[in-house]
Formats: sequence, structure tokens, C-alpha cells
Amino acid sequence: MTTAPQLSIEQARTREVFLRLAYQRPDDCEKVAVRANLCLDTHCRHCRREVSKEDADVLVGYWVAIWFIAHKECVKPGKAEEAYECQKIDADCNDCTHFRRGKHNKRFSSESLLDRSKYAIFTGNQEADAEEQKRYIKDGSFVGSYDGHCLKFDKPATAWPKQATMHPCFEHRKDGVH
Repeated sequence: MTTAPQLSIEQARTREVFLRLAYQRPDDCEKVAVRANLCLDTHCRHCRREVSKEDADVLVGYWVAIWFIAHKECVKPGKAEEAYECQKIDADCNDCTHFRRGKHNKRFSSESLLDRSKYAIFTGNQEADAEEQKRYIKDGSFVGSYDGHCLKFDKPATAWPKQATMHPCFEHRKDGVH
């Protein structure tokens, strides 16, 4: 049996505030949720069944930093399935079986895209909440590009994680033969 990673005090507090917004619905919480990119639906993001607060976990969507609720047991397999399906839609070299990664280019990242004004609902401090958000957004953030090589066409290629380049030659690495 695997154990869940330990949350920092700040992460645990942020998670609890999100769950309180979703389950206790204080006045004006819908406006707060929209402003902070929170989905307050208490149905599981992956299996769509109702989630009790005791069995709830928080996850961030694949393409955008919107928070969702899911059953604890649905988070890991659900995130993997969502990533695979989204990567097939993106059809970017980053997830192609024919792409071999090279140099990482940190041309932009979620830190430069983060709108600090959205994150003052958890502690009331925009800077602190923005830093806390980065911990959750990290898995779903833009990470720049990768130089590399396309083995299918034997030429240099650039990959953009979590970007839709929709290359018609794309074959997902999980479906590929390499």
C-alpha cells in the first residue's frame, strides 16, 4: 500500500479552505470560486459520483489550473487517464513515440502567467496564496519547450508540453512501438 505524500501546513490549510468552500458554501462563494478558478462541484472529476467531504481530494485539471474534487482513490488513475486523453488531443512532439528530447528551454512558465490577484481567498494575502497555488499548479503548468529530434522524419523538432500543436504524424508514446 502506498502512502500519500505529506502536505505542508500551508498546502493542508489551502486544501481545507477549498473543501470548506465546496461543501459548506458560504455566502458569495460562487463569485470567489470563479475568481480563483475553483470548481465547487462535489461530484468526482473522474467517476462523476458524489464525493463525501471525508473521501474528497483536490486535484488540478490537466490543461488549466482549475481545481476539482475527486475521490481519493480516483485521483491517481484519473489524472493519468486525463493526461493521456489530453495528450492525444494536443498531438505534440512532447508525447510522441518518435520524439527524443534534448535541451530544455525555459522560455516561459506558469510563474510568469500566474495572476496573483486571483489568489487572496485562502489566507487573505495575495503573495502567500500565489506561492501556495504554484505548488498545486506545478503539475499542470507550462514548462517551456524541449529541443529534440524526430526519429520518424530524421529532423530536429521542438516539443511544447501541454500545448496543442496537432501534428498529423503524432503517435502517442504509450501506443508506439519504440
